[in-house]
Amino acid sequence: YTLSLHDALPICFERAARKLRFADGYALRAWLRDLRLLSRRYTLWVLLPPYDARGYTQTVTMAAGRKGEEKTPIEVTVWTERGLQFLARLKRKHPPQNTPDSYGTNSLPTR
Repeated sequence: YTLSLHDALPICFERAARKLRFADGYALRAWLRDLRLLSRRYTLWVLLPPYDARGYTQTVTMAAGRKGEEKTPIEVTVWTERGLQFLARLKRKHPPQNTPDSYGTNSLPTR
């Protein structure tokens, strides 16, 4: 998939997690897996039906590797702006219910 200037920039799991006040992308993925909305297919995270064909995510190719070395192209799943709005609605409707601080949604106490 090639982005045009008219497309919103894709949002990685880490960035989506920060916007939704999760500790990190792992916490966001864990919550979505608990809701049975997300699954791993080979190297990609994919939304399960009926959410998979609604334009919430995209697969993009990125270059991975160390600076100064040859980069390896890898496919990753990213969220669209529409997908981020879906996640925000989903979080309001199904807030994380596990133990306190599960998924990193609660702030740590301050001294």
